[in-house]
Amino acid sequence: MNADRPVVKICGVRTPESALAVADARADLIGVNFANVSKRRVDLTTARRIVESLRERGDVPSPSLAERLRRGSYSLAARAEPPPPAVVGIVVEQSPHEIAVIAREVALHAVQLSGDCTPAACIAIHDATGLEVIAVMRLGGASDVSRAIALASTTGVVAVLVDAPGTVGGAGHAWDHSQARAVVDGVAALGVGVIVAGGLHEGNVGDALARSGAWGVDVASGVETAGMTDPDRVRAFVRAARVAPLSQCAPVTTATDAPRGT
Repeated sequence: MNADRPVVKICGVRTPESALAVADARADLIGVNFANVSKRRVDLTTARRIVESLRERGDVPSPSLAERLRRGSYSLAARAEPPPPAVVGIVVEQSPHEIAVIAREVALHAVQLSGDCTPAACIAIHDATGLEVIAVMRLGGASDVSRAIALASTTGVVAVLVDAPGTVGGAGHAWDHSQARAVVDGVAALGVGVIVAGGLHEGNVGDALARSGAWGVDVASGVETAGMTDPDRVRAFVRAARVAPLSQCAPVTTATDAPRGT
């Protein structure tokens, strides 16, 4: 099954109020940061409150991103409204055991590995948590494209997030998003989505989708005001991503449609 509209991930959400605003804007994924090095880091208590606020309002998605794809949850033909956003935990330096504790305590739906992202690390996190993994790759050359494709071939990886080379996630550094096209083309048959990030905002997200052919987009600083998630900017970003012509977004098969590697 193919996604017929880009998936939107709003990262760096730090309060229940911001999470509900993101849900109201009809974004697909909410990123909650547990990295000690991040200015957007939240503690377990706050993260639980974020998930509970969505649950109390009835915004409880399927725990499986791949299952949502198989059911056509991202398909406008299948339903007029997108499903509630899934909560993704962003980790960097934590061990698989520590990540498993976070995932269990918070009731995460998926994990994003933004640190030493290798196939072995992704497998260890998937095995420890039982959750799908979004693997982050910062593109700096052809070798990084090959590494991204290897990550996409890894058991448990549901998407590869491609960011600007040599940057820290969430820094908002702009780059040539067309460089992600090689990754999109390389993983087309693997049943894995490609998400582009880095310097995105409501004014350039459509161009980034057109240039990269990606399945989804990720933003943090581009929807913030004074360092906090801004509901108005979130709504503007989601609207801008949604109006991108569907033909710009690369088709995504599901894990049942294509064999996986490692």
